[in-house]
Amino acid sequence: MALADNRTLQVTHASLMGPVRRLRRIAMARGGRMREQLRGACEAATAVLKETDG
Repeated sequence: MALADNRTLQVTHASLMGPVRRLRRIAMARGGRMREQLRGACEAATAVLKETDG
């Protein structure tokens, strides 16, 4: 992700990405609500791409 020239924003983003990825991995391994939300988001994205391609 390209961030603006705001150094504080860049440092904050970098410091949060590791923990966020770890929590996402844990949640996805357990399944449930987060996995269902991801599935729904993927279906929506696929539908949008099909709509714009055709």
